[in-house]
Amino acid sequence: MSARRLLIGAVCLIVGVTGAGATWAAFSGTTENTANSAATGASFANARVVTGTYTGDGAVGRNIAVPFAPQLVIVKGATTQTAVARSITMTGDASKPMAGPTALQTLAIQSLTATGFQVGSNGRVNTNGTRYDWVAFEAAAGAMQVGSYVGNGAARSFTGMGFSPEYAMVLPAGTGRAVSRASGQTTSFQFDADVGSATRITSLDADGFSVGTSGDVNTTGQNYHWIAWNDRGGLNDISTYTGTGAAGLTAYTGFQPAYAIARENDTTTAGAAHHRVASQAAGDSYPFAATSVLTNSITAFNSVDVGFGTNANTSGATHSLIAFKSRPYAGGGGCSSPGTQTVTGSADSWVNQASPTATAGADSVLKVTSKSGNQNTRAFVKFNLPAIPAGCAVAFAKLRLNNKSPVSGRTLNAAEVSGAWTENAITWTNQPSVAATSQSATVPGSAAYMEWSVTNEVRSQYTTNNGFRISDSVENVGSSEQQFDSREAGVNPPQLLITFQ
Repeated sequence: MSARRLLIGAVCLIVGVTGAGATWAAFSGTTENTANSAATGASFANARVVTGTYTGDGAVGRNIAVPFAPQLVIVKGATTQTAVARSITMTGDASKPMAGPTALQTLAIQSLTATGFQVGSNGRVNTNGTRYDWVAFEAAAGAMQVGSYVGNGAARSFTGMGFSPEYAMVLPAGTGRAVSRASGQTTSFQFDADVGSATRITSLDADGFSVGTSGDVNTTGQNYHWIAWNDRGGLNDISTYTGTGAAGLTAYTGFQPAYAIARENDTTTAGAAHHRVASQAAGDSYPFAATSVLTNSITAFNSVDVGFGTNANTSGATHSLIAFKSRPYAGGGGCSSPGTQTVTGSADSWVNQASPTATAGADSVLKVTSKSGNQNTRAFVKFNLPAIPAGCAVAFAKLRLNNKSPVSGRTLNAAEVSGAWTENAITWTNQPSVAATSQSATVPGSAAYMEWSVTNEVRSQYTTNNGFRISDSVENVGSSEQQFDSREAGVNPPQLLITFQ
């Protein structure tokens, strides 16, 4: 390369970093026009993905643990709030609502850290008592890149990503709408209802992507944040399927996904993208727009495929599927023994407000009651955790208790216990406190195991393990008693399912 080209490349590098606020930039040797350069975030050794859930507490500066330093996080609540995204190139307290003409917001995803991400009090991410599901990504050379650019109002192409992307997102810092384009789509789309536009992401190219003149991707002087993915077999799957209009359609991925996005290639009737997080209950998924849980869109993550209901399955239409496998671990060899291990309870008991000094560690049942007149009861259960296999991490965990006397429709909370207790000594009077956040589950209509997603709690318990408390979400009301089989029952014992990957 000539000295002149080296000098111009160096100038481009400085301008790209200053204008886009990226941590560092990388350009191809042929990029000399600063108007067509894109600042690129640091490249990492792994292409890791992990999902989780938490219950909002309304607090500012709340930290959510992730087993790596994420470069992109997406959060959606089970409520009529818009999904929010933050990439590593966003600076300060700022994150992007993924639907609607809304600029970067404060007090939502406040920062990405070396150990996870931080949320504020914005209702999109942290309303007290609301459930939130999230997915976190780590970038990697050849698999995923994250970066930013400054708009110039003219159609342009970005190169230097190191692969031909099959899926790309652009998140405007201003009031432009978040948009994406997948291979197999004839145009690019908003994440909410939209018929697409030919002037947003205009193509996915050999070493990057191109944008047009739309304000969603290219207003002069405006900052834009982008994320691009390469289809890597076994890590992700970016493909298409043809709708049948009937529930139960499946699309093959070759692995069990942790996160997926589905979007019809719909340029006439204003469809919308939907997404599902592995931590969601069976059958549930989310829109990106300010709508609550869907039950007829992305309905299932199976061992090698994804299931769809009628809302992501227009008959005869082409749909895009962007699916990601959970990969929380690091290391050259990966997880030495991936899979799910089931452990049964090592200690359990229940405590009774009406008999505050009574013990119940030998009982064959665990009672959870909401009853007026200071007569509530709560259950406690603890598990001996299995050793984490070499190179692995906890990808997902479920707490399961067999409800043998369900009162349908009640909501029960599972919270991580903060202090030590023993099976034959715990009472209402001496019961330890619990974490401020908890996971909720709805009581079934017939006797069956209830399940709580407790991934973050189990990760924490590998440091300090005091088990779980199960209580009614609203105590001191009515007389609803749930009875669960304890480990002393001899059948249907408490279970903890831990998936290592």
